[in-house]
Amino acid sequence: MLLTSKEFGLLEYTVTRAGRAMARSEILDRIWGTSVIVTDRSVDRCVTTLRSKIEANPSKPAWIKTIRNVGYRFEAE
Repeated sequence: MLLTSKEFGLLEYTVTRAGRAMARSEILDRIWGTSVIVTDRSVDRCVTTLRSKIEANPSKPAWIKTIRNVGYRFEAE
């Protein structure tokens, strides 16, 4: 499984903050930086492709959970 640099950055960032909900805007700033103009949907798309690579069942993720009206959280076992 090969990850893009964005996918790897997203995975690393969420894993090191496991159990903490992170807003899409926080993820955007950290992974994409503040000098790039992208939308929250870029985070959603990156999460979707990352889930397809690391989750046994991407439609029912065990690792990267969506937190409604907030963003995402990595769930450690």
